[in-house]
Amino acid sequence: MATISEFRILTYKDIKTLLDVSDDRTAKKYLQDIKESTGAPKVLFCHFKKYFKIA
Repeated sequence: MATISEFRILTYKDIKTLLDVSDDRTAKKYLQDIKESTGAPKVLFCHFKKYFKIA
């Protein structure tokens, strides 16, 4: 399995792959929710991990 840098900027396609969701709209909603919860203009992998409480 490939490793992802903590500071990689994620797109909705990355979210779709990481969460294994089939709908683009769902992945975009997760991306927007992470942006709103962190207050960051771009979602990084470290934001994703924090949002989903992944160690």
